[in-house]
Amino acid sequence: IEKINNVKRFFIVTHKTIYNHYSEILLSQLNNYTVVPIFIDEGETSKSLSCLSDILDTLFQNKVERSDCIIGFGGGVIGDLAGFAASICLRGLRLIHIPTTLLAQVDSAIGGKTGINHSAGKNLIGTFYQPECIIIDPNVLKTLNKEEMRSGFAEIIKYGVIRDRDLFNILKDNKSILNTFNSQENSEIWDLIIKKSCQNKVDVVSEDEKEAGIRAILNFGHTIGHAFEAMFGNYDFRHGECVALGMICATNIASQINIIDPNQATEIYTLILDYGFKCNLPEIDTKKFYQKLALDKKIIHGQYRFILPTSIGKVVIDNSITHSQIDKSINFLKKIISN
Repeated sequence: IEKINNVKRFFIVTHKTIYNHYSEILLSQLNNYTVVPIFIDEGETSKSLSCLSDILDTLFQNKVERSDCIIGFGGGVIGDLAGFAASICLRGLRLIHIPTTLLAQVDSAIGGKTGINHSAGKNLIGTFYQPECIIIDPNVLKTLNKEEMRSGFAEIIKYGVIRDRDLFNILKDNKSILNTFNSQENSEIWDLIIKKSCQNKVDVVSEDEKEAGIRAILNFGHTIGHAFEAMFGNYDFRHGECVALGMICATNIASQINIIDPNQATEIYTLILDYGFKCNLPEIDTKKFYQKLALDKKIIHGQYRFILPTSIGKVVIDNSITHSQIDKSINFLKKIISN
């Protein structure tokens, strides 16, 4: 952190639980600076205009200056909020991410996306804003429960399917080690898959920062996944769980239009299910589902944009998917996760 030059103060956006775990370590490394913690409530509901306003109020009450720096110290909610606040306060403050969940470490902290939710849908308000640095320490994952680790793991599977067959094979060959989701055991392989995931994200974002082209492949599983996430019980389903279900649907759509070998499609389904992505899917209100799907940021000229695998490690972007194909994929999903 001290490599960031000419900083006057650090404002740390975080949750009290995380701060209580790690504040002693963090503050000991920042003992030459003024540090102001800003606490927000845990949960997706904090990604709101009111919470953003509370953060800005605290910054202004402390007479924030451009020499100050915001640290987002937490999971994806914290990163999105802290990044958004940094991007709009005084037209841009310096930003550091210290992600403390697996999902944030391998995905949301990397790439510069910030945002909050709107009642109409997820992440509909936000900016692209790059941090000065991202500090990833896999040791902080030791406090996460199995469900939270599994949620982040969905994004690791995603990288294996969209562009990294070697990573996919590592996940496939080490299921018995990894599906305990204990990152403190066999830490070398956890370090490897986190590093490979980060590198995949960095490589894509470096080529296409603002999602004008190839960055769209990072949305594999997210088109239907985000609609599920917005529908089910006010975000009671974790992001990674919904993405995993969305990846199954997208792979099935690829099968329906015969662009992927059935055996490779089965490999993808099997890997996702082997890592425990089975759940009791609530009854889907079709009208509500398509309303949420229509609000997705990935809609282009009224057409749904799907990322579909053509083989493990390769995907294509398809804007021609129909309601009938989507419906069939959801029916397939219901069958496969209930078996």
